[in-house]
Amino acid sequence: MTENISPSATLILDLLDYIEQIEKLKSKPPLTIVPEFVCAFQHELDGLPELRLNLQSEGDDIWLYMPRLQEIAPPELDEELKPWVSLPKIPEKPPELRREIAIYEGKREVARTRLEDQPEIKEIFDWYMEYQWKPWAAAERPRRRAITFYNQMFALFQAVTSDGAETPLELAWGIGYATWKKDGVATALKYPLLVQSCEVSLNEKTLALEVRPRDVDPRLEADCYTELDVPGVRALEATWRSTLATSGNRVNPFEHTTFGDVLKAAVAHLDPMGSYEIRTDDFTPSPPSENLKITNTWVLFGRKRSGDIFLEDIRRLKKKVQDAKQLPSVIRSFVERGDSTVKIRPEQPFRGLSSSAAGSQAMELYFPMAYNDEQVSIVQKLHANDGVVVQGPPGTGKTHTIANVICHYLAQGKRVLVTAKGESALAVLREKLPEGIRQLSVALLSDERDGMKQFEHSIQAIASGVASLNPTSSAKAIAAAEEELNQLHARIAHVDQSVAAYASRHMQTYTFQGRTVTPEDLAKLVLEQSDAHQWFEDEPPVTKDGTLQFDDAAISALRRARMIVGEDLTYLGCKLPAPRDFPAWADLLALHRDLARARSIDASLSQGDILGLVDSSLETFEKAQVLCEFLEDRAALKAKWGGASYLWLEALAERFADMQPSDPVLAALTDLCADVLELDQQRRELLAKAVEAPADAELNPDVILAIGRLVAGRSPFVLPFGKSQARQLLAAMTISGVAPASTADWELIQTLMTWRAEARKVLARWSALSGEFGLETPGPGIEPAFRKLASWRAGIDDIRRLTFHFDANLHSRLEEVFGKQLADQMWDGGESFVEAAHASLKTHVDKGRLAYALKSTQDVIRMLDGCSGGIVDRLRSFLAESLGSVTAEESALEAAWLESRAELTRLTDLRPSLDEIERITGAIEAAGATKWARRLRTEPATGDLDAATPASWWEAWQWRQAVKFLDTIDGHHKLRELFDQRRKLTTSLARTYQDLVAKKTWLGVFNNSPHSVRQDLQRYLNAIQAIGAGRGVRAIRHRKTAREAMQRAHLAVPCWVLPHWRVSETIPAEIGLFDLVIIDEASQSDIWALPTLLRGQKILVVGDHKQVSPSAVGTAEEKIKELISRFLANQPHGSDMTPDKSIYDLARVVFAGNSIMLKEHFRCVPAIIEFSNREFYEGEIRPLRVPKANERLDPPLVDVFVKGGNKRNDVNDAEAKAIVDEIEAILANPQFDGRSIGVVTLLGTAQAERIQKMVSGRISPVDVMERKIAIGPPPVFQGRERDIMMVSMVLGPGDHAAANRADIHQRFNVALSRARDRMYLFRSVSESQFREDTLNGKVIRHFRQPFLQAARRVQVLRERCASGFELEMFDELVRRGFRVEPQVACGGYRIDFVVEGNEGRRLAIECDGDRFHGPGQWQDDMARQRVLERAGWTFWRCFASSFVRRREEVLQDLLRTLERLGIEPLGAESVDSTVWVHSKVVDPYGVDELEEVS
Repeated sequence: MTENISPSATLILDLLDYIEQIEKLKSKPPLTIVPEFVCAFQHELDGLPELRLNLQSEGDDIWLYMPRLQEIAPPELDEELKPWVSLPKIPEKPPELRREIAIYEGKREVARTRLEDQPEIKEIFDWYMEYQWKPWAAAERPRRRAITFYNQMFALFQAVTSDGAETPLELAWGIGYATWKKDGVATALKYPLLVQSCEVSLNEKTLALEVRPRDVDPRLEADCYTELDVPGVRALEATWRSTLATSGNRVNPFEHTTFGDVLKAAVAHLDPMGSYEIRTDDFTPSPPSENLKITNTWVLFGRKRSGDIFLEDIRRLKKKVQDAKQLPSVIRSFVERGDSTVKIRPEQPFRGLSSSAAGSQAMELYFPMAYNDEQVSIVQKLHANDGVVVQGPPGTGKTHTIANVICHYLAQGKRVLVTAKGESALAVLREKLPEGIRQLSVALLSDERDGMKQFEHSIQAIASGVASLNPTSSAKAIAAAEEELNQLHARIAHVDQSVAAYASRHMQTYTFQGRTVTPEDLAKLVLEQSDAHQWFEDEPPVTKDGTLQFDDAAISALRRARMIVGEDLTYLGCKLPAPRDFPAWADLLALHRDLARARSIDASLSQGDILGLVDSSLETFEKAQVLCEFLEDRAALKAKWGGASYLWLEALAERFADMQPSDPVLAALTDLCADVLELDQQRRELLAKAVEAPADAELNPDVILAIGRLVAGRSPFVLPFGKSQARQLLAAMTISGVAPASTADWELIQTLMTWRAEARKVLARWSALSGEFGLETPGPGIEPAFRKLASWRAGIDDIRRLTFHFDANLHSRLEEVFGKQLADQMWDGGESFVEAAHASLKTHVDKGRLAYALKSTQDVIRMLDGCSGGIVDRLRSFLAESLGSVTAEESALEAAWLESRAELTRLTDLRPSLDEIERITGAIEAAGATKWARRLRTEPATGDLDAATPASWWEAWQWRQAVKFLDTIDGHHKLRELFDQRRKLTTSLARTYQDLVAKKTWLGVFNNSPHSVRQDLQRYLNAIQAIGAGRGVRAIRHRKTAREAMQRAHLAVPCWVLPHWRVSETIPAEIGLFDLVIIDEASQSDIWALPTLLRGQKILVVGDHKQVSPSAVGTAEEKIKELISRFLANQPHGSDMTPDKSIYDLARVVFAGNSIMLKEHFRCVPAIIEFSNREFYEGEIRPLRVPKANERLDPPLVDVFVKGGNKRNDVNDAEAKAIVDEIEAILANPQFDGRSIGVVTLLGTAQAERIQKMVSGRISPVDVMERKIAIGPPPVFQGRERDIMMVSMVLGPGDHAAANRADIHQRFNVALSRARDRMYLFRSVSESQFREDTLNGKVIRHFRQPFLQAARRVQVLRERCASGFELEMFDELVRRGFRVEPQVACGGYRIDFVVEGNEGRRLAIECDGDRFHGPGQWQDDMARQRVLERAGWTFWRCFASSFVRRREEVLQDLLRTLERLGIEPLGAESVDSTVWVHSKVVDPYGVDELEEVS
């Protein structure tokens, strides 16, 4: 049958044979139940209080229910009895009555009393015993046995679930207890024939224990009979198989009909002389006899887990290997040597949640959680190779890594099996998976009931999900999610580039004002000059050539103009009216009066004392207006000449009154006056030009002729001689005091001569008429006489006009307006009537003229439209309010008007300066300094200097450009926004990856679920539903159907999480069944994991060769050597397949070159992990956990020296008691509330058992469960952690140190790396007992000085600051009362500051000094920040230049961040935890007291 199989398959078969033989060698069939574990016979449990058997709950069989009972104390003694009675706490020992007691006063004994002297005491005691203590003891004895049994079962429960023992345990229910002392056999057989594997579960609320049968068939334990060479075993096994196949009932220890036939058959086949007894009352086992005796009684016991299922799995796998046409390459690699050629495979790039900036050839990394480079490398190596080995030192996130790898494979439609030897490493893995795919994974661990519910739920979800999934729609949704991924990656890459760009600007040097400066230097310069230049608020752009459209000369001109304008700067940009456009004061006065009069008219009219008009027509009103003017002119003439000094004018007036206008004499006088008026005008013109000539020169004809010749352009005289008088007269003539020089000048002289001639004529005519009219004679001299005539002419004209124009027409004009009747009154009334008529007319005219005055005023006001400025407002106010005021004095109005006119004129004269200001400020504004320009236009210059145009304006301009430059590179707020944006994008990216992983995984499940698998899914669900209450023939049939369907339906479950032993029990024996098999804590697994590996096509081995490895202790060494020689001789890796080697050791060889080490440590505080990091990992571990304030237990290391400690049989009682004492102290201290506790022993297992026993007796199971108190040797804790760990060294004085072997190193490594926050070392040896190079010596030294470098010096926190920037930041935070620690070490990195608040809140602050960090370090800083953010840190960053310039703003941003995180000032006391260790001495057994007594 093996002739056609390949050499590789042959070697695999040899390997499976080897494993099978070793397992048989290790699991020798027992003849009796081993008493080291719990063992309870039926008769021992019968009648125990509150213990219940054979129950049903939710379709489950519960064979045993044990509530947690509390001890009841003995009845209280009467006060009289208390001194006389010794009262034990246990019911087995009765109270004793003392014969004599002492009587004390205080502490001094004063007397003694004997019992015989107190007979009543005996009577009271007898009554107490009979009626109180004995009833209590009778009830309490079985209760105490129940409590003892509960404690044993609880300890077994903890041992089963801890899975760290060298040999895992199981709880078995033995049925058909057999006894037999066979002849020739030294050991009697005392063992049940049938054994049902059970699970024990704890109700964490009530702490009740429940025992259920596992959903596997009971086993016929016949191997011991084979060992005794009893014939009939094969026949019995055949009978048993037939019974299992045909029986309609599940074996039930409480119903003997379900197993009685098998027990009878066993007696028949094994010992025909034996017997089968059915017990109904007495369940006590029979003592062994010479014949086999089997009873229907049962026994509950703990034992090492049976290897029968594992062996059966090996046998099935051997058949599959034989039938396989070709084995997967990963399987062959275990039995083949590697290639002899070097193969260089290109590293496949991946893009994922933590790496957006990947190349175009990058594949998608379906990690839904944050990851590091090592995790990416795992997938890269798995992509290119069959197997990868991952070394995971303690606390380096192995579970997190495995969860990411699972998601990556599930998203590609692949199936994954995760397994480990124990369950600790697997317990939390399923919860690490994203919720969207969690139900697609099944974890079957120690809680089988919960695991099967998971399986049922997953099958239900898969069945309904596959049925409802539309592959087309799912593919579209996946495509949409992938597109969203691309967009998110692009946006994140852009954000990263933007952040890097901002950072690069801060990490460069720049040239400014001829100097090379860093941004920090520039910021300091800006800060230094801020007081001088802060006035310049603009941010003008930098021109290409550095020049402006204006220069210092322009600013000087601007300064002069502003000084000239002064406070009148408000008129800049204002349009002012032209002063000349406004009316003269006289015109305004008329308007004023009209307005004032108009405003008083209504009062005058209402009194009725004025003359009425002839009618109210418009024509009459217009005539009234004309008449009013007529009377006003008349009155003016009368007033003008009424007081004249010329008496002849009065006579002339009387003369005119008697004349007619057509009188020729009157006409001659009128003409004369007209000529006088014309000549007077000529005189005035000549006078203005200063034309002078000698008197009477006009009478000399030669002079006249000479002047004519000169006007004609000729010489004045024909001959150059003669006519001396004329020559003299000509010489005396001047114009403006200078002799005439031109024709035009002589024309003026000629005009003067003509004027004199005409004047003589006029004087002559005056003389002629003077007699007729009584005119006065003007006197001698032409010009003086003429001047008198000119002055008299006006009077003559006025008198003539008054007479003939006014008085002659007065009556008719009055009649037109007032009517004849009123007009006739003038004859009698005379001037009084005229005045009354005039007053009445003015009243009527003023009333009509009101609209005119208002219109005229509005016309003037409209001249101000479009104009602005204070003077305009002032003019408008004057015209609109003051003008026309009845109460205003005209003189005051005149003064106000003239002052306003003068002010307007003054402001108009400022226009050139204002225009200069407008021009230059326009250039300034165009250059970008709008605020400065606005200030120059709005703030007037004051005093002798103009503060707005300082001489240092150009320096201020450059200063502001420097500020703007710093603002340009200053990305503090923008970086905050970018970091926030990246966090949001990363959150969206994680959510998208989780969504995409779920969608792709579900589509993969759909594609991997053909119709046959879907049928099996539904068949399984139908069977589970039909099981019902779990009893009867149908229930058995449905259970079988469910198991069969499960064997096929498992293909639909893409991810299984199982310990090795459950793989053999649950997963079909198929070669290459899973795309990837992951073995966690592989250093604990040996070659026995091979059956699991055979189920994979790729293998990921996760472990650590520096942690606990398999132990071959207890196996027959000679037989092992024989098996090795027999089966491993031809194996190329046979030396790594022995029982003392782990599968991790083997994988390191097989997959050499494909190993990766996880280095980021997240579990322990640095002082704890430092021991393992230094002693076992050469410092390669990077501790990233810096505990929060509410997590930290200072100090983290506690060295406890135990007085009186000594080791006997690997037990140190004093250390055990000291440890339990400390546990009790921790439980009682509120500071430690919620902290989990573990106890690990460095030597053997006996010390752990002793501590476990003490804990069971002293610590409540409630506390044990709540605090997860676990006790054991290092293997128990591999893959586990606790907040507080207590390490028992066990050794006593005089003992040798632990051996310097690899396995001891592994145990120490595990033991000393489990504590998160505090680790105790309990030792009974002095520091000097062991050499420093021994492991024990190193441990002791670690607890004295955890860091080998010079002990961390306690220094002033401020001195730790690495730069001036950090010093200033430190001072600011401390001043505000925050708790700050500088230079916090974390995982090989340093955080500039950590600010701590209550409840573990904290913030990491990075002070990015422009000079300190340098441009090349930014990417490293970002990578470091990402690492620490994965460890739970929140960061706030700031550049030095930002802090220098905007200190308060930056600090406020920091304070807002602290407030948002809930970090409040706690006081600035030191948070320095340089005190790593606390040492103390305990004396659990009072050794000191004993020494004092002795």
